Amino acid sequence: MVRAARTTLPRVFYHVVCEGGSEVFYINKLAQFLTNNGIHPEKTLRAHSPLVSRNNCTLTDPRHLLKRAMDIRRDKRIFLPSDEIYILLDADVFERGDCDKNKFIIECSDKSIFPLFQRNNFEDFLICHLGEEELTRWIDIVARYPRVMTGKEVMAEIVKIIPNYRKGSIPRDIFNTVFSITSIQRAISNLTNSRVPFSSDFVRLLRKFMN
Repeated sequence: MVRAARTTLPRVFYHVVCEGGSEVFYINKLAQFLTNNGIHPEKTLRAHSPLVSRNNCTLTDPRHLLKRAMDIRRDKRIFLPSDEIYILLDADVFERGDCDKNKFIIECSDKSIFPLFQRNNFEDFLICHLGEEELTRWIDIVARYPRVMTGKEVMAEIVKIIPNYRKGSIPRDIFNTVFSITSIQRAISNLTNSRVPFSSDFVRLLRKFMN
């Protein structure tokens, strides 16, 4: 998509290449919320999905995400020198493949691309927007597992707290709760709280808009 013409404001676009559809949905809705509320109009969030071809590239292949980010950086129709580009992915993808995390970070740095790791997944990140009761229940659930939960396990457990939850969306009954200034600030606080056993580097971008 070609970006809209710049206004008189020195607008900066923060491009985020996302591992999955849930992250794309969240960032797009967050960008809409920020715009509707006039929050930092000189800044714009833009989510990008991986481009999946007929080869064996998967959504969770960090090298595929890096290639996608590099393609966006080279596209002068949508990326200007003042812009920034990030890759948002779960940290545990490096445990499931043959891509070395340290080498990935170095390669990103060499290309001025910033990796943002979720520890452990999007659902942890989402729960941190909700109240203390929901967060405590989720922490207790996570503690029952001796390792990071698989995707199937996360889906089986998350519906105990968010009954209508589906990947790639946020249920209507919590939508307005999640996308509120109070909730976003709560997420930032929770994700940087030492008692919470998960975190997200996406907080770095949230702070750029909420500070």
